[in-house]
Amino acid sequence: MQERRTAITVLFWVSMASLLAYYYWLLLTQGQTPLDGINTAHQLSPEGIFYTLMASLFFFTIFTYQKYPQALNPILHALGKHSYFAYLVHPFVITYLALALQHAGRIMTGAIAIAFYCAVLILSMMLAVVFRKIGEHLPFVNELTIGVYPKK
Repeated sequence: MQERRTAITVLFWVSMASLLAYYYWLLLTQGQTPLDGINTAHQLSPEGIFYTLMASLFFFTIFTYQKYPQALNPILHALGKHSYFAYLVHPFVITYLALALQHAGRIMTGAIAIAFYCAVLILSMMLAVVFRKIGEHLPFVNELTIGVYPKK
């Protein structure tokens, strides 16, 4: 990865540009609404798969070979430790936050979308921490959710 760092970086940006280009192509030439465009140009579309693969390589390369401030270590460690459960729970968090927005009569503007993203991240991580703590007292919880078994 270190030898191919430039190629990985270029392909990451190309993949992001291709996903964005596909999204805007859907909006501008196919007459799709932004919601339809998002539902079409997602991470399981060919462009999305290309982006996901390249983003994974890019960020793995960055966090493996790039120097970053030591102050980020606790945050990155927490994200790494709890990312799997956060991944598992985030669809539920999205569902209930979206229902709360709908109930409040709010529409998804740019500012609300950014706040929504941050709320999903924070709530998913909080739930991951809570469930990990519960799993320390009830080991079957961690076994069933994240595949962590008690040390013998």
